[in-house]
Amino acid sequence: MHREVPESRWVFRTAAWVWLLYLLAMAGLDMFVYAGRPAFPVLAYYLVNGVTALLFLAMAHSRLQARHA
Repeated sequence: MHREVPESRWVFRTAAWVWLLYLLAMAGLDMFVYAGRPAFPVLAYYLVNGVTALLFLAMAHSRLQARHA
């Protein structure tokens, strides 16, 4: 049986996936732009944002968030 997802949860989930796809696309571009240069600042940026985006995605798919929607 298919349950309908409330619009607020759908927006939350879509935003989480868009954020992750954006980070992946930007990381791919930055691999070419920063080739041969020190990579720590770029890696730190993607590490911090990637972990945050994954936490956001986990919250968007959690049952706890479903109770508050």
